[in-house]
Amino acid sequence: MGKLSVLVCPMDWGLGHASRCVPVIKAFLRAGCRVIVACSGPGAELIKKEFKLSGPDQPAEGSAGSEELTGKTACAANFVVRNTGLTEDAISNNRLQLLPFPGFSVSYSRRYLFIRLLFRIPAFLYHTVREKKILRGLVEKFKPDLIVSDNRYGLTHKSVPSVLITHQIRPALPGWLRMLEGPLSLVIRHRLKAFDQCWIPDFRDASAAGRLIRGWEKIPAVYFTGWLSRFSPAVPSAFSGSSVPPGSSVPPGSSVPPRFSVHPGPSVTPRFSAAGEFPFYCKSADPGESSFRYRVMVILSGPEPQRSMLEEIIIESMGGTGMRMLIVRGLPFGSPERGKRGEMEIVTYLNSDDMLKALRESEVIVCRSGYSSVMDLLTTGKRAVLIPTPGQTEQEYLGHWLESKGWFRMIRQKDLDAEMLMKRIRDTDRDAGQGKPAVRHFAGHRYFFGMPGCPAGSDLLQERVEKIVRSPGG
Repeated sequence: MGKLSVLVCPMDWGLGHASRCVPVIKAFLRAGCRVIVACSGPGAELIKKEFKLSGPDQPAEGSAGSEELTGKTACAANFVVRNTGLTEDAISNNRLQLLPFPGFSVSYSRRYLFIRLLFRIPAFLYHTVREKKILRGLVEKFKPDLIVSDNRYGLTHKSVPSVLITHQIRPALPGWLRMLEGPLSLVIRHRLKAFDQCWIPDFRDASAAGRLIRGWEKIPAVYFTGWLSRFSPAVPSAFSGSSVPPGSSVPPGSSVPPRFSVHPGPSVTPRFSAAGEFPFYCKSADPGESSFRYRVMVILSGPEPQRSMLEEIIIESMGGTGMRMLIVRGLPFGSPERGKRGEMEIVTYLNSDDMLKALRESEVIVCRSGYSSVMDLLTTGKRAVLIPTPGQTEQEYLGHWLESKGWFRMIRQKDLDAEMLMKRIRDTDRDAGQGKPAVRHFAGHRYFFGMPGCPAGSDLLQERVEKIVRSPGG
């Protein structure tokens, strides 16, 4: 039996969706699958750097030399996997292909963001129809056995099983528009019926997404994968390196499984501390705390112009504090060269290995409250100050929700200055000293400091992937 071929399509709004697809890609590679990643822009560059892919540079969308993606053609830039962090057996005879897939462009304006997004709904719906046309061309050319998309609702095909990854079953709306959250959730659940499975990157009984996943129990085929982070520890596959999974019920000689039957996933409860509470951080939990290289690490992300606006505010307000800081600009197209500005070190971009090293060397993290960033923080067990993107109601909700749970601290961007940021950083110090329930993820912090851990989100993801690969009924 040939290897199963999986088409993975992250949404290309910023880096978050591509980042959380990294563990998904690795899980399928460990399971002996061939993986095709289709995305464009910064997300494609992140994938290329994350997997250390070597090959031709991907042409910019619409540039000379790029082939227009239509219903019958697709431009493919092939990249060979050089180093994925997997074992040699797991990646032997596997190829990872990276294809350009145009996304829906969005700009986070300085004012009236939500109103502007509302006016772009017709363009978004048109793009969803266009996505389906492009997908037909990709299926015809590459013949995938499974489609996994991250928040791309147009990526279903009548002859190929499909999975949607989302944490927004009930999107957060601002002000009086909140009364429309229920009807909007109904529309989303109806759209989800077109997919064979829905994967929620969260824990059912220890949710970081809060009300954003409300109504999940009404989805007929939903599974909780745990938090998806590129910093998740590797989980050995039951059949790493084997092209034929043991116990597979796929018919001999066929690499294409029939549509798999699905059923609601079981309740997954993380293991907590002896007291039954969410594991908390404290000074004794961080060995060598006094020897942190950086007092604060700032991770910038998200679409322009808001990414640049936050960068300017941080540099201007904190430049005279004398605080040892590392600022990661979050620009994957740039070189990783470092610069200095007083006590600030500024780097354009860090790959996962360098980012994890920097996280270990930093005492407090300052970043946006995007859900992918939140999952990274929870997985690595870092305490943080969150700054939601203005007008992005999901991030504003997550910032308030997670602060109310005592997991992180939050500042609104309009209130951000040196004094307020210093106060919030000291608040995280006090939280740590008091041992308050906070960001110490039950497995993440054990992995992060090299301690024995217990099942994490990556376990649930690998189990889900292998059930699909092992049996059509997965």
